Amino acid sequence: MNNPYQMPAEAPTPTKPALPGVYKAIAIIFIVFGGFGILGNLCGVPAVIHQGVATQGAAGTSAGIGSVEDLDEMTPDQFGAMLQVEMQPPLAITLIMLAVSFGVSCLMLTGGIMGLKGTPSSKRILIAGCVGGVLCQIMSIGSGIYQMMAMSKVSEFMANSQLDAEMEAIASFTHGIAVGASAFGMIVGAIFAALYITAMTFLLRSARVKNFLQAI
Repeated sequence: MNNPYQMPAEAPTPTKPALPGVYKAIAIIFIVFGGFGILGNLCGVPAVIHQGVATQGAAGTSAGIGSVEDLDEMTPDQFGAMLQVEMQPPLAITLIMLAVSFGVSCLMLTGGIMGLKGTPSSKRILIAGCVGGVLCQIMSIGSGIYQMMAMSKVSEFMANSQLDAEMEAIASFTHGIAVGASAFGMIVGAIFAALYITAMTFLLRSARVKNFLQAI
């Protein structure tokens, strides 16, 4: 016989499914990358603007290799300015790359936070972040290729020119730094692009992630 004073049993509260480990790891990594990316881009704006002003100032001293007629009359400062003009991409392109990188960083940070919260739409944001990450790495590789081509032009110019010891030292040091930095940036860019593609492939194909998002 039922007790009329007995409280009815409460229905069990449905438990939220556990966040898949790899999905959680991707979200955390995106929060870190996105946060540092935003910080780095904001701090990089003054440096890029200063670099653009310096390059324009160097352009006033030397318009580049195509304008050089007599190396014997160039000072070391003028020769260094010529190299700077040749190796630096236009300021507008640098600012566009910075803006794209900032937007992708914001996307990554948003996707990472939504992913940790288990928001159903977080998967799409994380995939978009992966695509944006690949785009940023392609831009980085392209920048490295640009500098490699510029240094190849400078090297060819140097081989056909008579430089004194001071100018030769400036040219060799600048060439070594530029080639090393460009090669390192291209290798790092290729590695990160591969990691973003791997993460995107997991997000698209993982049945566990799909089941998790459908269950919440």
